[in-house]
Amino acid sequence: MEFEIERISDCGGDDVFVAMREHATGALSEAPVGATNSAVITVRDGKVRRYREFYDESTALEAAGLSE
Repeated sequence: MEFEIERISDCGGDDVFVAMREHATGALSEAPVGATNSAVITVRDGKVRRYREFYDESTALEAAGLSE
């Protein structure tokens, strides 16, 4: 499985918004699969304290306080 980061935005405070694509290959079928995901990651003292993954970017942006 691989992740390709498309965008990172500072949300202010301890949160960071990340838009990414996942790429993988089925273990038995070898079929390629992929998805677009977003995450809001909380970092404190240099450590990830919370990781929230979303499959809808607008929901992730709202959770990050970045929605319009």
